[in-house]
Amino acid sequence: MIILLKKLLKPNKILKKIHIITYLITFSLSTSVYSEVILKVEIHQTNNVISYETPPRLSQLLQDSYKLLDYRPYTLGSALINKDKTLEIEKGALLATLKTKNENELINLYSIIKKIDFRYKENLTLDLEKIQLSHNLNPKLKGSYELHLPKRPKYIFIIDPIRSRKIIKTKVQAGYDLTKYLKNYHQKANNKSILNVKTTIIQADKTITNKESSYWNNKKYYLSPGSIIYFDINKNIEKASEINASLISLLQHQVDF
Repeated sequence: MIILLKKLLKPNKILKKIHIITYLITFSLSTSVYSEVILKVEIHQTNNVISYETPPRLSQLLQDSYKLLDYRPYTLGSALINKDKTLEIEKGALLATLKTKNENELINLYSIIKKIDFRYKENLTLDLEKIQLSHNLNPKLKGSYELHLPKRPKYIFIIDPIRSRKIIKTKVQAGYDLTKYLKNYHQKANNKSILNVKTTIIQADKTITNKESSYWNNKKYYLSPGSIIYFDINKNIEKASEINASLISLLQHQVDF
């Protein structure tokens, strides 16, 4: 554009110069208005929107987004959200199943699930240092997304439909492993029957581990802040395995409580 301008301008042709400059300004404005947005990302924590006219790599999106924050984001809990509606359908189907049951555990579980926001989390690491070291972790992005960049949470979350209709928060304790969190919770619950319940751990990065609670005795297994401990519903309940599997799958797309 600049080269074209220099080539066309000649001395003593002021009127022509004005016409050319007016045309170029008009052309520039019109192209900026109609240029196609390839990627649009809403930063959840700041309500800012970042747009790109050419597909940026994931690392570029993160670097640009970090400039809008006044804190260091919690990588394990960060999420690039696709605005797909599939999870709303899955949540609705699970709630419909639970609504027809009269077992206390399922009534409690219904109340818990109804309040959780499930959003489709893209299967991408958002650890900028790792991304910059591996081309395979740094794809080009297109489309419309929401980016969650939370602060480091102060709690571990417990979902225990056996005895609660609410999500239970327990403070992150330095040096605590899973057995200590479970022991403290068992003492507060004042019920040892929970010791043999199957426990599902959803870490902050949404990786999953399923074991009987007693399995963790004398084993050091540490939870990341923001992790979820889910006590599976009783296996004797009709469709228990399907209900547990559906909820655990949904919890991999839980964004924040």
